[in-house]
Amino acid sequence: KAVQNLNTTNAYLSDAENEKIKWALGETENTHDLTNALQKASTALSYTVAVRDKFLEAYKEIMQIQI
Repeated sequence: KAVQNLNTTNAYLSDAENEKIKWALGETENTHDLTNALQKASTALSYTVAVRDKFLEAYKEIMQIQI
């Protein structure tokens, strides 16, 4: 599931980059698609970072357990 979430995040980031390039080159004047793609990428990246932080926190906690 985590790998699938990473792939989804990468896809959103790629879509946002493609929309930025299209807009910068003048291939599109539709800022709605650009804004939508950027927002999706931002939300997905924030979620991915939050999951990573929780994972690292749990890992550190496990490493501190004394056997």
